[in-house]
Amino acid sequence: MGTLKALVNIDGGSLWAPYKDLYAKVGAAIYYKDPDAVPELEAALKKYKPDFISLLKNPAQSQIHKDTVSKASTRGIDVVGHSTPQILPQAMVDEALILSDLFDLNELVALELLIAGQQQQPHFPSLTRGVVAVLLYYDGHRCLVNALRTLVQARKGKTWTLGLNNELVSIITKYTDQLKEEGLIMKVLDLLERIDLTKEIDKLQKNRALGGPRYRKQVVNMIEEIRQSLAEIIFCWACQGMLTKQETLRLITHLAAHSGTCADGTLDNSTLTLVMALMYAIDVGPLQTCADTDEVVQNLLLIVNTSTAVAVHKELMTSGTTWQIPGLKAIIQLSWAITLRTLSQFPPASQGLDFGSCIEEDEKTLDIAVENSAFLFLQNLIVSSSSFHQEEFFVKRIHSLVIDFIILMPLKVKELRNRGDETARIIAAHVQEGLESPVNLPRHFEQLLELIAELYSKDPLGLELISEYWCPDNTADTFTYRPIQRQVSLYKFVRLAGDLLPASLFVPYMKMLTSLSGSPTCAHHCFNLLKMNGRNAGTQCSIVSWDHFFDSIHRYYTNLRQDAPMTSDTQHLYRQRPITRGITPQEVDGLIAVLSLMEKVVFQDETARIAIAENPQFVPVVVFLGLVSCSVPPELKAVLLKTLSAFARTVDVAATIWHHMEVSQLIPVRSVTGYHPMGIQMDLEEVEARNEEFPITRAILGLIHSLFSSILSEGSGASSPSFNPYLEFVRDCVFLRFHTRAYKNEGEKWEVAALCLRILEQFLRHYDMSLEDFLSKQPGGGSISSAVQAGYAVMAHLLQDGGLLKIILLILDEGVRLFDQYSPITGQKYLEESTLLCLKLLEIGLMKQEGFMYLIRESGSGLMVTGLDRLLMGINPRSGQADHLIIITKYLTFNTFLTEHALAVTQILNLLCLNSQTAQQLVGILSSDPKENGILLHGFVECLDSEDVEKMKGEGSESLLSSSNTRSTTRQLILQLLLTCLKHPPHNLAHMLLGFDLRRPIPQTTLQDPGVLGSSRTCLHAALAFLDRGSDNFGYPSCVSDSPKAASLAYQLIYTLCANKDTSGSVMRYLRTTHDFLYRHLQFLPFKASDDTLTWYQQSWLLRAIAVELRVTVAHHQRSHVQRLLSSLLEDTPVIGKGADMTSDSGTSFLGTSFLSQSVVSSASDPTRRKLMKILDTLSFTESWPSSPGWEYFDSVEVEKLMKECEVNIEGRTSLVDVKEFHRRLAEVMSSVQSVSAIGQRPLVVQEVRSILQFALERNKVCEILHAKQQLLEAWRLVTEVIFTACPVDIVGALQKHQVILEISQELLQKVLSESMLPEATVAASGVILTLMTTLHHSFLPCIFPSKSTSICSQGGRGSQPLDSVHYMTYSTSLVVVLKGILESLMNVGGGLQRVRANYYGALLNLLRIIQRPSDVQAFQKPGVGISVLGQISDSEKLHREYLEVILGFGEPLMETMCRDACGGHQITRMLALASLDTIISLDSQQILLNFMVSKGYLRHLVDSILKDDEELQKILTKTADSIKSLYIYESKMSLLARIGGSSAGAIALLQSGIFGRLAECGSLDLWPQEDNSMQIGSLEEREDWMMPNTAKCYQQVLMPALKVILVVLTSLGLFHKEAIHQMLNFVAAHMELFSTILRQRRSTLSIEMLEHLSLVTALLSRAPLDERWDDSLLADTSLLERRGQLSLLRYQLLAMLPNLINTTPARQNVSFSVYQKSQKINEDTEARVRVLSMQVAANIISSCCTLVSRSGRDAKSCRIILAPTLSDATTRETYYTPGTGGNFGSGGVHLAAGRPPGLGWLINLLQQSCSQLHKAASSHKSLLAQQEGIEALSSEELAELLPEGVKLESSSRQQQRDLVRQHLLKLSSSRKQEVDLDCFIIESALFLLWRHLEYFLLHCVGDEQEKPGFIGRTPLRRLQEQTNIDSQTHGSESPGLNSTPAELRISSSDLEILKKDVQNVLDDTLFKKLHSVEQNFIRGRTHVSFVEALLRRIKRLVKLSAK
Repeated sequence: MGTLKALVNIDGGSLWAPYKDLYAKVGAAIYYKDPDAVPELEAALKKYKPDFISLLKNPAQSQIHKDTVSKASTRGIDVVGHSTPQILPQAMVDEALILSDLFDLNELVALELLIAGQQQQPHFPSLTRGVVAVLLYYDGHRCLVNALRTLVQARKGKTWTLGLNNELVSIITKYTDQLKEEGLIMKVLDLLERIDLTKEIDKLQKNRALGGPRYRKQVVNMIEEIRQSLAEIIFCWACQGMLTKQETLRLITHLAAHSGTCADGTLDNSTLTLVMALMYAIDVGPLQTCADTDEVVQNLLLIVNTSTAVAVHKELMTSGTTWQIPGLKAIIQLSWAITLRTLSQFPPASQGLDFGSCIEEDEKTLDIAVENSAFLFLQNLIVSSSSFHQEEFFVKRIHSLVIDFIILMPLKVKELRNRGDETARIIAAHVQEGLESPVNLPRHFEQLLELIAELYSKDPLGLELISEYWCPDNTADTFTYRPIQRQVSLYKFVRLAGDLLPASLFVPYMKMLTSLSGSPTCAHHCFNLLKMNGRNAGTQCSIVSWDHFFDSIHRYYTNLRQDAPMTSDTQHLYRQRPITRGITPQEVDGLIAVLSLMEKVVFQDETARIAIAENPQFVPVVVFLGLVSCSVPPELKAVLLKTLSAFARTVDVAATIWHHMEVSQLIPVRSVTGYHPMGIQMDLEEVEARNEEFPITRAILGLIHSLFSSILSEGSGASSPSFNPYLEFVRDCVFLRFHTRAYKNEGEKWEVAALCLRILEQFLRHYDMSLEDFLSKQPGGGSISSAVQAGYAVMAHLLQDGGLLKIILLILDEGVRLFDQYSPITGQKYLEESTLLCLKLLEIGLMKQEGFMYLIRESGSGLMVTGLDRLLMGINPRSGQADHLIIITKYLTFNTFLTEHALAVTQILNLLCLNSQTAQQLVGILSSDPKENGILLHGFVECLDSEDVEKMKGEGSESLLSSSNTRSTTRQLILQLLLTCLKHPPHNLAHMLLGFDLRRPIPQTTLQDPGVLGSSRTCLHAALAFLDRGSDNFGYPSCVSDSPKAASLAYQLIYTLCANKDTSGSVMRYLRTTHDFLYRHLQFLPFKASDDTLTWYQQSWLLRAIAVELRVTVAHHQRSHVQRLLSSLLEDTPVIGKGADMTSDSGTSFLGTSFLSQSVVSSASDPTRRKLMKILDTLSFTESWPSSPGWEYFDSVEVEKLMKECEVNIEGRTSLVDVKEFHRRLAEVMSSVQSVSAIGQRPLVVQEVRSILQFALERNKVCEILHAKQQLLEAWRLVTEVIFTACPVDIVGALQKHQVILEISQELLQKVLSESMLPEATVAASGVILTLMTTLHHSFLPCIFPSKSTSICSQGGRGSQPLDSVHYMTYSTSLVVVLKGILESLMNVGGGLQRVRANYYGALLNLLRIIQRPSDVQAFQKPGVGISVLGQISDSEKLHREYLEVILGFGEPLMETMCRDACGGHQITRMLALASLDTIISLDSQQILLNFMVSKGYLRHLVDSILKDDEELQKILTKTADSIKSLYIYESKMSLLARIGGSSAGAIALLQSGIFGRLAECGSLDLWPQEDNSMQIGSLEEREDWMMPNTAKCYQQVLMPALKVILVVLTSLGLFHKEAIHQMLNFVAAHMELFSTILRQRRSTLSIEMLEHLSLVTALLSRAPLDERWDDSLLADTSLLERRGQLSLLRYQLLAMLPNLINTTPARQNVSFSVYQKSQKINEDTEARVRVLSMQVAANIISSCCTLVSRSGRDAKSCRIILAPTLSDATTRETYYTPGTGGNFGSGGVHLAAGRPPGLGWLINLLQQSCSQLHKAASSHKSLLAQQEGIEALSSEELAELLPEGVKLESSSRQQQRDLVRQHLLKLSSSRKQEVDLDCFIIESALFLLWRHLEYFLLHCVGDEQEKPGFIGRTPLRRLQEQTNIDSQTHGSESPGLNSTPAELRISSSDLEILKKDVQNVLDDTLFKKLHSVEQNFIRGRTHVSFVEALLRRIKRLVKLSAK
């Protein structure tokens, strides 16, 4: 022993946690029949077999262990799981040693138990760890004994079966047999002798190991439960198995010496159980019903071992053992006598067995037992026990004992009857002589009758054993069943026992009949028996008959009336003096017994009730009320009233009773002058108050309650009796004074209170408020029913600070005081009922007060009331504090035995917390006292910790079912209370109950486990423990199936806490770090469905919480946690089995299969299916709606309308039919029909009403199912969207992401395409598909963008790779399948589901754009040589064709659908349909869709609808529109038209449809915004509103699409399509002011939007023939003079911008500088955009010049000359840009004289500038491409430097950072590529203009000697923008150079000479080399002919010619 190392286990110790776990496993396998628990049970049984063998034997003390523990405070002690010794506090060491001495326990075990007590201390607030350790010690013993009891109960036996499988039963039987062989029974009996409650309590009290009253009661209950379980082990073995001879004799010896009794004289529970065990052990009853060879017979102890019978007989009959309770021996002797008689009368089983002489001594044994008063003691010791009738097998055993005695020993029964008759004669003789009867007379038959009466007086289990005493009348014609002999014998006993009944046996016989009438059938038999005993054919009736009973009552009543004094005062019906003649007390007892029998019979049997009540000879109502009005003993009067209460169960009889009560003025209903008590009131105040007993009051209250119930159940009308007098009597005379009266029996006080409260609660519960209640002036006047008046009165008194409310609160206060003592209370049953009814009154009052007070206000009533919530916050006069709510809430702490009270309290709190202000005040009240606050919190936690499961009807006994369901409902309401309070602002009740610190802001609270840093156990801990219940060791959460409603609310609570802004941080951090809650519970999804609806709700809330968790952890970069969650959701590995490790992180990939697999979608039955898909599999998107059957008496339309009116919207759920209200409305309809035919068909109508209500219930059920499905699908959608939109790509993986998206899309589309798809599910599913397709589209974009690109200097080289990604080839099949599904779904959706159609269009658009390349990527990609030569197509083109085949495969129906949606429908649907058509047309190279639109007229309709859109656009631009929806539709429409115009056929179709004409008619284009600064840089961004942009922004969205459409059409048709050019000029002419305004902008700065306008306008004008000579009609027709002037003006304004082209670079710099001034930061993207737009404007202007020159003539002689013959600008090299003046178009630095064109020097400068810009742009582009290639190697800091300011990377992952930088660089490089192209174009165009002008000036121009030099002067000329208004000039006064042909141009000779000289100086080799270099490096290869090279050669030749 000394060598063993002492180790301490701190995980629950060895005497508590292991035993508790054992009991849980036993219960799971046996009680809950969980097959998965059987293997665990087998392992546990092997492990704990030594503990069962040495039952409750504590480990012995050890000196070594004692020394080890003693030194733990200094040297430490070794602890399991710790490598080093742990130092313990000295106090803990001392307590452990005390605990060891207290229980004679090993010191280490005691220390472990103490540590466990400290760990469990949060579960027991206000207790020390030592006291908790004591509780755990007894709790461990209790669990061990209960586990053993359960095992013995489940073994194979002869008495019962638990319905377990045979394998488990055989295992348990074998195991328990082994335990029995180890002497288990003897050990149990030893323990029963050793464990004494008194000694244990004294021992604990001496060592101060008991806490307060509550925990003292817990200890007492545990000790008693241990004793009871030990006794039940013996009992179960005696019933199921077979005790040995020694065990049986030991049991008898134990009962003789150690029997205990209760305070009422009955046996205590353990002794009672042992007595029943002995009676079962010696029972041979199966011999009467089983065959001899039956296994049950062969396992009988007395059959197997005959010596046992001899030994038992000797022990019972001849042994001199003194019994502690002699009567107990008589009971055993009686049972043994019946056993001997059974053995003697069924000899086949006992033949050949030697029982000795004992078998012949059965009668002797019986005689001894009877003489020892066995029947009396059997009644007093056993049957009268409070627990006897609660045990089925106890009752059955005594029942079999009694009937076996009656059947097997009829002569002995007859002998007892004869002796009883003799005793009766002796008593009668003594009475007649006036002598007292002898006390020792035998009364055995009387005792037998009283035993039977007591035995069957109660039947809480519904066994109906009394039915064996009755059999039908043989004379009945309908009798076809022959009763068994036992039944005949028992009926004969009942019948003969009443023959010639002597007086002394009359009352016992009546009591027996009363008990035997305990069921409707038996009561009817009893009624027939007494009826047959009556007068029959003139014979004299038996004294046991109805006729005799009523004759006696009538004679008694007549006698009393004759003795009544004559008086003229009819008010006083009571005698003023006692009567002189009457009946004897024995006759009174007989009458009471008869009336009790009558009460029982009429209560149970309605036929008997009506027959007796309507019998004209009986007239019971009149007689009974007459007797009540007479002076009779109070006991008799009370029984009369109780009997009337039974009669009142029938409505017609109740009405009769009401009538006679009002006539007799039993309770005065008419006012009497002055106060004079009458009737019952006089009895109450003068008789009962003096006697301090109130039987009459209790009886009249019961009668009033029965009458109210009958009247209210039938419905009250104006003819109903007035209830107010009775209510006033109950309230004022009884209830308000009950606590001031004296009572002999304190319990009667609470019974009176309970009866009063029943009536008040009944009226208030049935009170339906209406406005007429408050408008009625005369109470009881007939305008409203009296029942309504009574309810109104109760409600009015409850809402006033009056006597009623004060008494209610007083009862609640007194109840708390008494219950808090945890000691037996006199009348506890009625005290519990009283307090419960008080709580229900408050609950109903709170529920109805709002409507009541509203009606008071509406009616203008003068009634003054106060809200009950405010009244409850008033001052308690008993305590002087506002603690009413504390008192009410404290009933939660008594939840273990007051379950209904706890339920009522939670309902009250829920009603109070509906108002946020009241809820906040409630928090202040409940938290005012920290000590009380802790107690109340513990009460809430205890209710949540309830282990009761939610059982449905039929799953258990009624009482157990009610109690279990009550606790379950309480748990649900507390969770609902928390959810309700969380909606209120902090601080609220939920925060207090969930453990948040109310002294600081809620987000600053740090949640801890119970006990950590003094933290209490809160409702959050309880809710988590409830959800985790059963999931220990990675098991399945049992709450999901056992308590589905509470589990759903608990998961909703978790989600609400996670989503609430105040609680989210603390709760999610606690769940993640301490419990890993969400991850663990995610493993169990999808849940096993016990109730599909509730299971769907559970999963929906859990998924929502997981979605929040994913989003939050992603935002906080908790990558490992995100990876674990995603792994569980997306992993396709097999399901984690029970016991597997769920905490390990997944490796690298979330997909076990290769992404190159042939099929993306796995089967639904595939075990490797992803969890995300398995959750979806649990949902069926179809649901059968209950069909409405045809009604015969009700109109189906009206029923449906009424059902709609009765629908209520349940918060958090859906609209359901209020069945109660619906039933009431149907009842009103029924009552309104009063025709004779309707009355005759009333039963059929009632049956149809039931079917309608059933239909409403089925409809509600379907609505619940639909809503649950919708909620789960919505939650699943949230998780899915978070995964694919918020989670980083580097965690999910791009390939995996694509695969899962396609898999989910296909699954959803398959479900959506089912025929009976739910509309609600369709909306959610379509939304998910939209999100998935959007995500897929954006996730494919990085694959489309090139990561490596070749330089633009080597385009078309051999090293270029195609940009098609491998994903297209991998997922092409899946993409096509998804496309088919989306299109098919779109075709199937009805027009009513516009949201669904919009979702499908959005998904289709994203799916189509996957293969639609961005313009910047298309610019980079060039077809390779192989593709160009061999005609091969890329993978992208293959998918392109597959898409098109799928779309065209649907044919015209799809086109028709899309075109219809584009032309009409919801605005969003129209926009998306237009965009989809746009994309499809871009794919449709065959133009099938375009031809369809043209042929069907849809294109014409779209074009014509532009004018309708124009009306809305004008409203928008004039700020008179409500929304800008029309603007977006217009943009989509113009985008589609632009796409159509991109092809020549489409352009022609648009031209034929009149697109230009419609746009020319648009007045919105002329609404140019006139606001100041509306077009300045930054103004739009700063002032823009997303919902309603400013006018400038809206106008830009109107103008630019129109210009783009025209530009596209012109581009497609070419510059020589005269019709297009003509219509375009008409458009320009129609909006001439607009074009002129844009071209003459002269502002200091230009915005990007203005540059975009200018770019489009100049591009459009560059394609327009601004020379009027292109069309001869313009020259010939003088009427078109205005058109010629317009063209000249546009040409002049356009060419006037030429000098500024050379300053595009400074202009760009100035624009960028303006941006910097506005935003204080340089936006690199904006600067690039400005550069491109400026160069586009320059290119368009110079292109227009080229067009003007080239169209004017074929050679230099005839072409138009637009530039002056001077190179002075180039020779002086002056810089004309001044930063202060800006560099805009039209405000440049070239100084020209008025009417003078720019010179050729401008072209030279432009060429030089463009060359420089080209080199710079190319160099920048090359650098950007190099940066793109090296992105992967850059750090975060380097990545941040590459982005413009304002873009932050801190919240992004590394891959996201790279993607952002790559996209930014790609955008910049694309911009630089555009600059290169534009510079090349400008160089080509400038060289062409230079060549044309030099050719003319140097070769063909002849100078005029008379002309003065016009191009030599260098003085600054007036600037262009300083001219007078151009519009005011005449159109023919243009500059000669701008509008002249060479023949018309007059140039001086001196100018030509200067030009020739300057050409030699300017056009030198340096310039030609620069241009040649540009041509070689950048321009060559752009065209097939080297255009620039040719121009350079010609210009060089001209230069050489000029030199000559």
